[in-house]
Amino acid sequence: HMDYNLPHYSTWPVYRLATCYNWIFENGESATRAIDFIKLIDFPRKKKHIWDTSVMFKGTAYTIKFYLKGPEFLKNDFKKVKDRNHVHTLQHWANRMLRFEIGIRKQHLQDFLGQKPVLLEHISDYQTIEEILRHYLDLLFRYLNKKTMTNEEIKESLFALFTPQKATRLYDFYQNFYFNPEMKQMYLRGGLNRSTIYRYKKDLERAEIGLSSDLIEGNTQILEKFKIPSSDAKFDLPAPEYYS
Repeated sequence: HMDYNLPHYSTWPVYRLATCYNWIFENGESATRAIDFIKLIDFPRKKKHIWDTSVMFKGTAYTIKFYLKGPEFLKNDFKKVKDRNHVHTLQHWANRMLRFEIGIRKQHLQDFLGQKPVLLEHISDYQTIEEILRHYLDLLFRYLNKKTMTNEEIKESLFALFTPQKATRLYDFYQNFYFNPEMKQMYLRGGLNRSTIYRYKKDLERAEIGLSSDLIEGNTQILEKFKIPSSDAKFDLPAPEYYS
């Protein structure tokens, strides 16, 4: 027998933080279109891994993952729920969810928070967690405005700010890099050097270029949902009349 009392949990040191956020879309098709677009985006200084329903940006200090909750729930949890009526309700909601997940190692977490060591009390409130999630989400969309624009609006913005020759180059780069996976891979394999790609991205950011509503299929407002906190982040679980 050991007469020992654990210290209060707020003083426990944190060696790794894993947290996540869910967005709820109108239906599974909208969630799928959102993950398909995220697959086209690169995360600074991270190696990208792509699967059918997920994408991961892996690094040594922190790793970020986006995935559709529906297929994950069906594979790992569906059979564990004994209440068959309830499990279909859960699957209905999971089909509409896209999860954003981040794992941060100790040293990077200390640098981010300016705390050494990081204790549980430093990360135990929603405000801090949301701040961390927003920071890394903003890094993903750093060079791209999430609001949608028509192709004509994109051209007008570029030609108003740059010479006709440069505006034309930027417009071609924008269409190929973000909406043509084959051309993007050609750029990354040496078709354009890294400094040129970085410069073009900065120019697009300067012109506040958004997503092309002419090049995104279906609901053009999908990526505008990527806000933390989201207006529909909280939800109830009533039994729906149908399952999607």
